[in-house]
Amino acid sequence: MLRRYEHIENIPLAPGQWDITVRGSQKLCSVLAEHLDDALLFRTIATIRLDVPVGTPAQWRWSGVGSGFDEMCDRLDAHDVHRRLTKLAGQRFG
Repeated sequence: MLRRYEHIENIPLAPGQWDITVRGSQKLCSVLAEHLDDALLFRTIATIRLDVPVGTPAQWRWSGVGSGFDEMCDRLDAHDVHRRLTKLAGQRFG
């Protein structure tokens, strides 16, 4: 289907509108129509974005535990992670 229609949005949602023959087209069409939103979402998730600002390598350098880290560790029940990173930050940035 994608070879013929190239993009999922171009696939007609009624098998009678397809200009190619596909075994099980009724079922395939039904499943596509029912799950089209999911298919489009998964395509978005799987697409590598190249237009996102990521800063510079100098900005990527870790400078210690940031604000909100305590709360995030509490929500995730990751107290050990909090303890270890706080200790590491003390050793590196004392």
